Amino acid sequence: QRQMCIRDRIEGLNVYSVNSEIIVNATEPVSVVIYTISGMSVANKVLPAGNTTISNLPEGMYLLKATNQNGAVSISKLMVK
Repeated sequence: QRQMCIRDRIEGLNVYSVNSEIIVNATEPVSVVIYTISGMSVANKVLPAGNTTISNLPEGMYLLKATNQNGAVSISKLMVK
């Protein structure tokens, strides 16, 4: 099952979940912070341009906040199964 992001303000950024993984596909480097639905930060990474897979997250709902080098922000709501 694939779920697309609910808000996409960074052009060329696609964020989605496939089962137990979150996939971030970006045309430029982005800084991402992943939060549980209760607001606790569980990951903070700088990702290169290209396709990056984030795994090892417990099952649940997450918010992923991506920020590019110009300060544009995209927030995605994702389900990890």
